[in-house]
Amino acid sequence: MTEQTGSAIDADVIRPLLRNALEAAAQDLSKEPIRMVSCRGYNFAPHGDLRECELQLLQYRHTVGPESPVWRSPASKELTDYLWSVARETLKLGGNAGTSSQERWAYNLWIHLVRPPLQYLATRTATEDITLGRPHAQWRLDADDLADAVEELIGPRDRGFNAKDVAEAIADLVRVRKQ
Repeated sequence: MTEQTGSAIDADVIRPLLRNALEAAAQDLSKEPIRMVSCRGYNFAPHGDLRECELQLLQYRHTVGPESPVWRSPASKELTDYLWSVARETLKLGGNAGTSSQERWAYNLWIHLVRPPLQYLATRTATEDITLGRPHAQWRLDADDLADAVEELIGPRDRGFNAKDVAEAIADLVRVRKQ
């Protein structure tokens, strides 16, 4: 891959890369056990009435450490390699100041750009499935919600898109996560 540090990020390139990274991470994580938590909630009874009940929810606060293979999937590597080639100077990620390690940069990018929407989408799908009384497979992502999330993170096709936009999206995700 040609090094083009500081080039504009092509939204049409990054959209499928981000989507593929999210799908690959969900598939990889589906093989790992997930902690269940109980909470009071509502779901639909067989005859259609809403009823209060005890719900068993999957807790999608999974930590993917630097040693995990999840963030190193081929799909995630394609995403982080692409962003490294066009935006590494613009995307300054916490925890990697003063280092030129592409691997550490890629891990920090994955933690801020892939993990938060992945956890949100998995929780949203699980909550909807459980509330509607549907069976749920852990880390299943609703295809429409996934497409919407990618569009939200990357932005509309008709506006210019550059590394600063990705940096701002990541900063927004980090701010939301800390609240």
